[in-house]
Amino acid sequence: MLDNESWAQLGVFESKARLEIIESLLKHEIMSLSEIRKKLKEMYDRQITLPGLLRHMHELENVGIVRQESGGFLATPDARRRVYIIQGEGRVKEILQNWEKLNMKLTAGITFNELTKVARSVFATGTIPQLKERKVLERMIEKCESEEVSCHLMDDEIKKLKFWKMMLSSTRELSEE
Repeated sequence: MLDNESWAQLGVFESKARLEIIESLLKHEIMSLSEIRKKLKEMYDRQITLPGLLRHMHELENVGIVRQESGGFLATPDARRRVYIIQGEGRVKEILQNWEKLNMKLTAGITFNELTKVARSVFATGTIPQLKERKVLERMIEKCESEEVSCHLMDDEIKKLKFWKMMLSSTRELSEE
């Protein structure tokens, strides 16, 4: 189980801006705040203020993804400048790859959960679903059966998905009589 600190560290990856910062640093290795800001604009069309960027950098520093150094590491050394460097590049790349997989799994869980809430509310009434409810359920079932979601569902979720689909099908037959 993850503790609160671990969840906070994972939360760093919830920000698209921070992911873009990490990707920029992985491509360019050493960059100052102004260089990062410029690359974010060029690569991702992201406008960000220096204070906003600094807050993101502090978050990344706090979880050990980047470190701040003097500008002595630059091609033209300048000790007055501060630069940022990815700390543990291989680890960060692995985290990013796993984050994408984890994010897809979480999205599948959220999608299935939405279907379950709607299906339970529709079928809990004991009445035949109306056309509008049926269409909503059909779209949600279709989304859960899509390749990008279904491959991340757990066995119990797949069984429930089949159940909701069967319920919808059996009520369709009743509504047509």
